[in-house]
Amino acid sequence: MNKKYKKFLIECFIFFVAFITLTVFIYILLGLIIDLILPFDKYQEPLGKAIKVIAPNDPEHSLHRIIHHWQYFLQFGE
Repeated sequence: MNKKYKKFLIECFIFFVAFITLTVFIYILLGLIIDLILPFDKYQEPLGKAIKVIAPNDPEHSLHRIIHHWQYFLQFGE
């Protein structure tokens, strides 16, 4: 086997291993950061004078309302 070809294969293997290792590391790191940033219960009742605007099972979000908002967006761009 040619010396240059062997060196090229070794460098490609090292690059591949480093890429996979860093990808897994970043995936784990982002998972830990997301757990710190996002609230534990995003549906908990607000405290103080705040009010909850929408519930997870809000009946107002029917298909008709979604289509109305989509048409408004397409018509006015807002």
